[in-house]
Amino acid sequence: GRLTAMVIFQRHVRTTVDPNTGEETVDASGIISRACYEDWLASRKRLPQRPEECYRKCILAHCTASDGGSAPFSPRVEAALLPVLRQQGRVWPCFAGRRDKVGRPIRIGLKGLRATGFHEAQQRNNNNNNNNNNDSNNDNNNNNNHNHNHDSIININGESRNSGNAGLDNENNSATATTDTTTTTTIITAHLGDVPAVRRRGKRELRRKRYTYSSPKPVTPRLES
Repeated sequence: GRLTAMVIFQRHVRTTVDPNTGEETVDASGIISRACYEDWLASRKRLPQRPEECYRKCILAHCTASDGGSAPFSPRVEAALLPVLRQQGRVWPCFAGRRDKVGRPIRIGLKGLRATGFHEAQQRNNNNNNNNNNDSNNDNNNNNNHNHNHDSIININGESRNSGNAGLDNENNSATATTDTTTTTTIITAHLGDVPAVRRRGKRELRRKRYTYSSPKPVTPRLES
C-alpha cells in the first residue's frame, strides 16, 4: 500500500549509540533533507499544487498534532527535530537553491519554526499543574498552622488567667479576673485579625469619634439692690 508521511519521516531518522556510555542520540535532521522530501512527494496520489508549502505543513502537523488528524512524532524525535526547525537564517536543505513553479526562490525555513511541539506543550501543562498544586498545598498548610497558633494563644491565655487567680481572696479574684479578661480580649483581637467579627468591631472602635465635654461654668446669682 501507499506509505504514510509518518513512515517516510521515520525512515529518515537516525539513532546512534555511544559505545562507551550506551547513550542513544536521535538525529532528526534527515526529515528536511532532499531525499526525504522526494520520497514524500512520490508517495502522494496527486501532485500538490504547492508541494513545498504542503510538505512544510505536513511536518508542522506531525510536530504539533494541531490539525486533529496527524499523529505526533515520538517525544524523542520531536525533541531532536524542534531545534533543527527553529534555526533561523537558512532555507531547509530540501529546498536550498530551489525555485517554485512560478520561478520564485523558496524561502521556507528562513524565519524558523515558532510553533510549540505536541509533547512540549503537554510537559509545560504538567509543570504548571504541579506548581499550582504545590501552591495550594502550601496555602493549606499555612492556614492550618495559622489556626493552630490562634488556638494555642487562646488556651495559653485561659490557663494563665486561671493560674493567676489561684490562692487569692474573692475580692482580688474579681479584680484579677476583670484584668485578665481584658488582656485576653486584647490579645485575641491582635492575633485574630482575620476573624471578621473581631476585625470589624476593631475598625468601628478606631473610627469612633471621641468627644470631651467641659463642665458647665458656675452661675453667679445676681443680687437685687
